[in-house]
Amino acid sequence: MLPRNLIGSNPVRFCRRLLCGTGLLSALLGPAFWSADLVGAASTASTIEAQPAALAGTMPDWTKIRATAASVMDKPAAGTDPLVYFIDPLGRQLGFPDAVSTLAAKKLPPALAAELGVAELAETARHLIRSLVGWNIARAIRELASATDEAEIDRLGRHIADQAAWLTPETEGGAARFILASIPALKSTAAEAGALDEAAYRDYAAVLDAKYPMQPSNLDSWLAILETNGIEAWHDRLRAGMDGKTFDPQDFQVMAGRYITSRLQPLLRLRLAQQGSELETWAAQRAYQDWVSLSGWKDSVRLRRGLARLCGSWQWTIHNHQNHGEQKLTVNFPASGSGQDHAGPAEIVVLGDSVYLRWEAGGRVQEDSLLLSKEGQRLEGSFVNNMGGWGSITGKRTAGCPRK
Repeated sequence: MLPRNLIGSNPVRFCRRLLCGTGLLSALLGPAFWSADLVGAASTASTIEAQPAALAGTMPDWTKIRATAASVMDKPAAGTDPLVYFIDPLGRQLGFPDAVSTLAAKKLPPALAAELGVAELAETARHLIRSLVGWNIARAIRELASATDEAEIDRLGRHIADQAAWLTPETEGGAARFILASIPALKSTAAEAGALDEAAYRDYAAVLDAKYPMQPSNLDSWLAILETNGIEAWHDRLRAGMDGKTFDPQDFQVMAGRYITSRLQPLLRLRLAQQGSELETWAAQRAYQDWVSLSGWKDSVRLRRGLARLCGSWQWTIHNHQNHGEQKLTVNFPASGSGQDHAGPAEIVVLGDSVYLRWEAGGRVQEDSLLLSKEGQRLEGSFVNNMGGWGSITGKRTAGCPRK
């Protein structure tokens, strides 16, 4: 996944974790602005999430995308990388031509690949493709839950089995095993010839009802043993319903078939429909989250480049015209992804030489507009806050970015 703090479609809301020393807060905003509590609150600034409203107008046609995924990924060849299908044709249909071009590029220099986050980009693209497959499998499972024609049951079973090869264990969650075990059980019927002794059947069903639980949550339930041991486990239990009595084999087949169709199949179909709905919800949510993450990829690249330019130690001079105070201090910008956690701006944007910082705490806001110059060795500009403070900021780099 692309890191969540690098996701966003609005270039003014990239990140909540650019990290600086806490002394900078009081210097910029003045003693009247920041209290100790506010400084502490700033150190726990939360991660920015992409805003769905901002992306709503660019959402892809999911119905078309799912149909394309189903057609081009009908049966996976052994070892095929899902990324192949993101590069052609799904990535462009999803609205990511730049990501497709980057992933399709050959022999990118390692430094450039790291700067572009190619490894994370590729993994997110793979996850999105698998989510689309899971979404389509969910629809097939729901169709299977209501299918009665044996040929249709077999077709859906083969389709689910083929598509399940694309999924990870996290996605599959054991569902495919249960589906495949369900196919023979769905095809069992009570259509065998011969009259049924209703009184004998009631006794037979009563024995089975007393012996074996119906609740799906029970580890000894009919559905649980079907998943773990297959249809033969059902047949063994159905024979146990004879309870030592002697029946004509034909009578047994009719009674067992009646029990399956009247008691077990409705339970099985209900469970299949539930699994299909759960998988569909999960896969749709994951596909959307992966799409949002990919939508913020270019912004995350810009942010990484900007943080790399700022990284290091700076000597800042702050002049507040509201109280004519001036203070000098050292500001440290850690490397992106360093894992340090100190107070810092709520937001940061670096576009070219322009740097924007926004500080927030308790309804109080300050914005800094700065400019990098002298080949990135100087940082100059101004600040303004909603308490009336305003003034200038001048900084010079005193040390480069520390080595990781």
